[in-house]
Amino acid sequence: MTVGEFQSAVQSLYRGAGSTPVSGDASWMHRLGILKSAINIWDNQSEFWNELWVETTDTADGGTTYDLPSDFRALGSFVKVSDKFFSVKRPQEIDLYTETDDVVFVTGNKSSGFVLNFLYAPTSGDTIEYSYYKEPDTPTTDADILEMSDPYFAVFFCLGKLHEQEGAGDRARASFSIADEKLAQMILRNNLLPSLQDNRPASGFWGMGL
Repeated sequence: MTVGEFQSAVQSLYRGAGSTPVSGDASWMHRLGILKSAINIWDNQSEFWNELWVETTDTADGGTTYDLPSDFRALGSFVKVSDKFFSVKRPQEIDLYTETDDVVFVTGNKSSGFVLNFLYAPTSGDTIEYSYYKEPDTPTTDADILEMSDPYFAVFFCLGKLHEQEGAGDRARASFSIADEKLAQMILRNNLLPSLQDNRPASGFWGMGL
């Protein structure tokens, strides 16, 4: 669902008829602000949403530090360099390791940027591969696509807020109830695996990762 489609869905449920607000006008911006609040609520559930995991690669340049993507939050598991796996440690644990150990750690913050650190330099030209958990995109235009698996959570949350702000309490509660159901269903589906798949770590991987 795009932001434009979100705006149309909200308009249809809210007014039933009439023109959807035009991008950039006061009503459109108001609903966009509520949408951003819905994304924040979705983002801050006790879930690692599957749609926010990203696979990425870098190329070793002979150094020991590599800038992480600007939307980085946390590494998923091992960092792979060619056919070697590096386990992830906390920065305060690094003194326990030597410069020959296959471990990495992350330093930095959102303001200055995050950095992936190796204890020794990977061979120049090798491919560095890792998965990471990213921040959700912040929509700003009609064409932007919402990342949550069921964007109608945001639609009904926005609808509830609009009803709430005009004093229509019963309608607001009904809309928020549907939004809550949508969020609960997203959490349920987020933890499902395909049929016959075993939800256990691979042998030998216990205790590894973050």
